[in-house]
Amino acid sequence: MSLSFKGLLSAASALAIGLHSGISDATADSFDYGNCSPPLRSEANQSDPEAAWNVDRRVFVSETVRADGRRFKIVGDIVELSPELFPSLYRQDGQYLEDVAEITVEAREIIVGMPIRLTSGAVSMTADRVTFKFDGLVSFVRPPATANQSLKILTGILDLSSARSKPLLFASTDWTPPAEGPRWNAPGKTSRSVEIAAGKIFPRMDAVTAVAPEAAKTFIVNLTLDASKPDGDWSNAYTVSAGSVADQAYAQALRTKLEWPDATAMKLQRIFSLDPYGTATRDFTARAVTNFREVFAIRASKMAEAGLLRLERANMTETDLFGLASTSVPMTSVAGRLDRFKAMLATLYGTDGDGDSGLMKLWDEQAAMAGVAASVDAERVKDIQKDIKRKTDEYAVLAATMEQRENALANVEAQISGLDAQMQNRETHLRQIFEAEQEDRRAKGEQLKAVQTAAAVGSVMFPAAAPVLAGASGLYAASVEIGDTDDMPTMIATVQGIAERHAAIVDLSSKIRKDWTTVRGDFGQAVDYVRKRGNIAGEDRKKFEGWRKAVESVRSNSEKLYKSLERPASGEKLQFDREDAAKDAEMVKLLGQRNDAVKVQQSLQNELIALRKDFDFRATEILEGEAVIAELLTLQLANDEARLRYRQLSDWARRTLIRDLAREASLLRRSLAYATGNQVELPLDALLFAEGDLVESYGTPAEPAQLESALADARKKRAAMYGLLLSQAQTAYNDLKDQNRWNVPTPIVFTADYKATAGDSGLLARRKKFLDDLNTEIEGAIADVDSRTSIRIPFEPDLIGTTEGSVLLGINIAKVTFAAEPEANLVLKVDHPRFGAMRRPNGCVIVGDLVNSGPEGSELGSVSWPTTVPSGVNPDWQDTIVFANQLARIQDAMFPFFTGYRMTVEVPEPDEWSTPPRIEAIEVQFIVAKPN
Repeated sequence: MSLSFKGLLSAASALAIGLHSGISDATADSFDYGNCSPPLRSEANQSDPEAAWNVDRRVFVSETVRADGRRFKIVGDIVELSPELFPSLYRQDGQYLEDVAEITVEAREIIVGMPIRLTSGAVSMTADRVTFKFDGLVSFVRPPATANQSLKILTGILDLSSARSKPLLFASTDWTPPAEGPRWNAPGKTSRSVEIAAGKIFPRMDAVTAVAPEAAKTFIVNLTLDASKPDGDWSNAYTVSAGSVADQAYAQALRTKLEWPDATAMKLQRIFSLDPYGTATRDFTARAVTNFREVFAIRASKMAEAGLLRLERANMTETDLFGLASTSVPMTSVAGRLDRFKAMLATLYGTDGDGDSGLMKLWDEQAAMAGVAASVDAERVKDIQKDIKRKTDEYAVLAATMEQRENALANVEAQISGLDAQMQNRETHLRQIFEAEQEDRRAKGEQLKAVQTAAAVGSVMFPAAAPVLAGASGLYAASVEIGDTDDMPTMIATVQGIAERHAAIVDLSSKIRKDWTTVRGDFGQAVDYVRKRGNIAGEDRKKFEGWRKAVESVRSNSEKLYKSLERPASGEKLQFDREDAAKDAEMVKLLGQRNDAVKVQQSLQNELIALRKDFDFRATEILEGEAVIAELLTLQLANDEARLRYRQLSDWARRTLIRDLAREASLLRRSLAYATGNQVELPLDALLFAEGDLVESYGTPAEPAQLESALADARKKRAAMYGLLLSQAQTAYNDLKDQNRWNVPTPIVFTADYKATAGDSGLLARRKKFLDDLNTEIEGAIADVDSRTSIRIPFEPDLIGTTEGSVLLGINIAKVTFAAEPEANLVLKVDHPRFGAMRRPNGCVIVGDLVNSGPEGSELGSVSWPTTVPSGVNPDWQDTIVFANQLARIQDAMFPFFTGYRMTVEVPEPDEWSTPPRIEAIEVQFIVAKPN
């Protein structure tokens, strides 16, 4: 939907009108808010997330140096062994890896695209799929000497369809004639072995027909230099299985020890973070979560499963992994946000923010020593436990708040249901009285009373999503709400109809309340499931599964409820089949009580919608942290493999600590883009969902001192990036407080007048309808049948020099003309919905005040400017809006000028009115200012 911006005045002539008369909104070209963008451009151009997924080759590489040589472990989602990606392991013909004792690769998919030439040692590959390309091979070029040599492959699919004829370029047996000396594989000597288990094996030039399980051993032997050799000693060197036996072996390894799911979950979060609001990314993520959920659930470690929960939550709530919608910008408590960011920066990177102290330095030191550590550092685990304890306490406070709101909502829903029943009974009673009177007239031969249809005084109020939720829910919903001129036709409702609609809403609300009770009550089972690494059974397992299903049900029904509240009908009138019912004092009283109750219902529903999103975000964050803690607490550093796992877990742990800081960095960057129109350019790794600094030091030397130095460089680099952001944010905030940095405030005038004839006919019609609705509201309020929460003001300002990049300084009702002298005062409030559009030379952005943006939270209600009419009406806005005072206000509440303004009516003393007043004309001044 688009909103027309009409302007008779050019920018130059409009400015010439002056401050007191103001600039009129008026008449010209239409502007489509659907073309507006979020406040920050996408961090990456990702039109095809699946392609980005397939080319992403980020892996974890660790190296350990022992007396027998270097040992490498490579873990990732896709590990492609190629000269470009692994130059340190690549050797050309005639060259070999002289000092490598072991290469271990774990991944969802392994692609062998280069020769792995070892003089001696062991090679192990474990993956869902292992693919050999034509250049891929494994070879041992020297006989086993002091240690055995081996090749181990455990996989679901071994794909050799593109491989060379002999990808395993070695023999398991010394085929030297016995007369020439003893063989190197003689009994009692070191040996060379091959152990391959693959669910399916696809041969060369055939990616469709798998090798029969019973023929697998012979097939594998024929890939080596043992091919066509006589049966003998070599047979014992091969252990080969295929089919279900191999599949079971791989499933067992996946459940107990494989680490690639952690890398895959991290990669999926990384791909999602590149473009979290893109449709293609969300569709891809939804499919990926579905594909991996069952696989990850069987693992003892719950880290990857917790990572999927976070992704699933973000996808369902249309937020990024920080819980932020595309339009989310903190418009309040800028000073408080800066203070929190400073405190977080000091905690993680030291009081000077340079990385020379703080928690991140401690974690770096621990990571550097992980390769030689004797046990897990208990103090570092306590760091994470302390952080999770803080988040759990916040979660508990939020849960208690939600429980209170749920109980209040249940009570008001029951109240409305009771009022609906009373209205239906009253309508039936009045009909029975009318029919009895008609029957009496008929019996007396008198003329029957005519049946007349009439609408009751005032309108019917239905619960609707608060405008701020439209802004918080995403770009599309916000653009539609801003562009909605609210000129929908008046609808007709019946008592039966409104009762049925309320019952449908209560049905959804009750289902959500029931499931949410399970979600809250059994969250401890979810935490227990993660802490015990899935080892729960019986009633505990049943409760956990019930909790998981309840989470899905709450999300699904909440979405249905929000959709049902998203677009309420405008101006619904309650119609009766007789005039006597429409004028019945008891019926009017019941309708007024119902509308008052619905206002409370609407407020509670809107608050709970926002609280559930925040609740969901916090729950998944806690579960991710608990999963990391569980892994660290169960880890025994008995060997190099366990120490390598310790190194990986250190990175995950550091992610949990840095995440809050990264979220605040994202909010500060959004604030700067909103306030100044400029984006702070920072490296991509600092802007996306934090993966920790260790990603920048993959492949570092095994020496602790060298690793610590590399980590320190990465830590200081990240600390400097966040320090730059803090400095720029502080400067921008200081500029906002400087009156000299703002242009002269200017009023933009909205006028509605029944007598107006000049201008666009459509605009005139909308403004006269606004006056009609306003007078109807006043009449209903005096009759104590308050109806809708607000009336959309058809304020359609043009984009000129004054309004471009402007924010709202204040609102003043400058003139109200009544048809007759009013008998008392009423209050007119102009509401800003806390979201809107910022129009700048380089385009338009949609911004929405962040709901529940931090510990301080944020109100869901609109921001209001009330005026007592007629006594408080002042034609000079400068008498009511002091620039210095309002400037202090917008430092912490900078609201965009272009938005869907609404007006509400309050009548403090209805009894003082004998006749409802009629407003003939109204003038509202919207005072705008913008930073220079």
